[in-house]
Amino acid sequence: MTLKENLHKSFLENSEKIQEWFESQINQKDYPFYCSFDIRESENKLAPVDANLYPAGFNNICQADRDAMGELLEKCSGFKNLNFNTVGIFCENHTNNPYYWDNVNALKTLFESEDKKVFLFTPDKKPEKKVMESASGFKLSLSEPKIVEGEVFVEDQKIDFIVNNNDFSSAYESWVTTVKTPSLPPVKMGWHWRRKHSFFEIYNKVVDEFSSVIGIDPFHLRVETKNFSDFNIEDSQNLESLKNEIVDLKNYLSEEYEKRGVKTDPYFFVKNSYGTYGLGVMEVKAPEDVLNWNYKSRKKMKATKGGSGVSSVIIQEGIPTSLKSEGSPAEAVIYLLGCGLAGGFLRSNNRKDDKDSLNSPGAVFKRMCFSDYEFQKENRILENVYGTVARLGALALSREVEASKLKTV
Repeated sequence: MTLKENLHKSFLENSEKIQEWFESQINQKDYPFYCSFDIRESENKLAPVDANLYPAGFNNICQADRDAMGELLEKCSGFKNLNFNTVGIFCENHTNNPYYWDNVNALKTLFESEDKKVFLFTPDKKPEKKVMESASGFKLSLSEPKIVEGEVFVEDQKIDFIVNNNDFSSAYESWVTTVKTPSLPPVKMGWHWRRKHSFFEIYNKVVDEFSSVIGIDPFHLRVETKNFSDFNIEDSQNLESLKNEIVDLKNYLSEEYEKRGVKTDPYFFVKNSYGTYGLGVMEVKAPEDVLNWNYKSRKKMKATKGGSGVSSVIIQEGIPTSLKSEGSPAEAVIYLLGCGLAGGFLRSNNRKDDKDSLNSPGAVFKRMCFSDYEFQKENRILENVYGTVARLGALALSREVEASKLKTV
């Protein structure tokens, strides 16, 4: 049996325990309004390698699954406790990516299906463009928001609730700090403040707890990740320290692999700890690689959204993908809306191999329609396994949000 099949079997046998455990752990107040996870699957590991609290890409979810999202809004998202009629979607600004606007249109359509009036706006009070065209030809109007005593108004309509679909790489403090209108996910958890290592530290702890409940080896769901702060790619001593940290992690993983008969050698990714859009990511096959980064590699490692530079990175265990889509290496991207599985797709890239990051130029998407699978739970392996791992990720995000309240920006 494959790892996925073994996990599926274990999750089915322990379904009641799993449900009870999740219910005992979830803090509804801090549970993500929505989120998505890039999940890598190898012969020995199945784990998220990225967690998105402000996910785009809803347009890549199949229509049948999107049609079912309205039930999730009513059942278990941050919407259910709110009395509202108007929704504002806080969009990314300065993006001409037409596929992003297909994503916004998918969200807009979802809220309109619940009889809500929807307005779109960006951090710019006066957007440079007032009409954006999506890749599918939808024309979306951006409105100018106005703030009156902390309340947001658009076209003289008071906004009851704001859905943040902007990753807040910039804090936008002059706009956001004055707003009292309820909004989710929390602005504070944007990339201007959040760091990736926080999520992975919490996620691995969640996995350890979950695995002890159902009696499985947490190794298979963990992704080992180390924080490396005060990163300076121009400082040779700094890179030497980075190399030594990778050596330590490699030695640890080599022992863990040997215990379980894993034949592959550990490899790694160095990632911008507050990065997004797949920027600031570099594969490291051997610890010494970081000492030999050439100009192209250094330029790639410096790339950030908004050009803010990279000052903190994570060292993450690489998980070679065993998934294929039409012959190309692939990985699953899974979306949750509140506590429910919203859908997902496969990201593949024929320019890459099974060890590479696939979230890069050349990536294509193939929808996974969970609603098309057989009704019997025992046959719904993708929904059961990927969905459970995504729920573990969402629980980790909720704990991360809760912990953020104890810290200052």
